[in-house]
Amino acid sequence: MGRQIEFFFGDKDEASFLDFIYGNDYLIMDRKGNFLSKENAQISIELSFFITFNGSQIEKNGEFIDQYSSEIIQNSRCKFWVDDILSHGRIWTQLKYWNSDNEYVEKNSQLNQTYNVLLKWIKKNTRRSICKYYYIGEQAYEQYRQGKWNMSTGAKSFIEFEV
Repeated sequence: MGRQIEFFFGDKDEASFLDFIYGNDYLIMDRKGNFLSKENAQISIELSFFITFNGSQIEKNGEFIDQYSSEIIQNSRCKFWVDDILSHGRIWTQLKYWNSDNEYVEKNSQLNQTYNVLLKWIKKNTRRSICKYYYIGEQAYEQYRQGKWNMSTGAKSFIEFEV
C-alpha cells in the first residue's frame, strides 16, 4: 500500500511546486526514465511524471519505469476535462513491494523523507477541502472562488472549498 496526497493545481500552482522540487535538488523523469528540465516538465503534455532524489534506484519494466520497485514519487498532474472542470492530481509513492523472489522489500528511507518534504510543502502552500481529503493551490482556489473553475474527482463528483 502506498502513500498519497491529492490536490488541485493551476499552471501557476504547478510552477511553484516545480520550483520547490528543483530548488531542493530533486529531479523529474518521464515514464521512460528521461530527466526533464523544469521548463520541459511544465510544457509536457504527459499526465504524470516521476520525482526522484539523488541516488534513487530506478528499475524498468521494458522501456518504462517500474513504479512499484523504483524509488520514485509519481506526480499525476491536474487536467481540464471540460472548459471549467479541473480534475485532481496527486503525488503517490510505494515504500515497500514484493520482488520477483517473493520477498517483501523496503525501499530506501530517503524516499519516505522526500515524500514527507513534498507533502509538507503541499499542505503549507494550499487550502484544505471541506471534506478534508483534497488540497487546492492559490491560483486554482481563486478561479474556484470566482466561480470560473469547478474541482472534480470524477464523473459528477465535485469537491467544495470554503470561500
